Amino acid sequence: MIEKTAPPKTHPRAKHDWEEFAATLKADPGQWYRMPCTNRSLSTQIAAGRYSAFRSDSGRFDTATRKVDGVVYLYAVYRTD
Repeated sequence: MIEKTAPPKTHPRAKHDWEEFAATLKADPGQWYRMPCTNRSLSTQIAAGRYSAFRSDSGRFDTATRKVDGVVYLYAVYRTD
């Protein structure tokens, strides 16, 4: 039997509310926040401007990913200086 279908994803994609996370950072500049994530390359993707929520004319976002006790976290801070 032949079926027309795409292969399934190897793992589910994480869905994050980037607008809410970026707004939280902008409301508290200079303070680091973290959220669990599934992809260690998120920091690079945010720096490259892939997510519009993290684009700003009046400041910049600094990010890093770290694995803590087996969980990967995205750390981020909004800077206005």
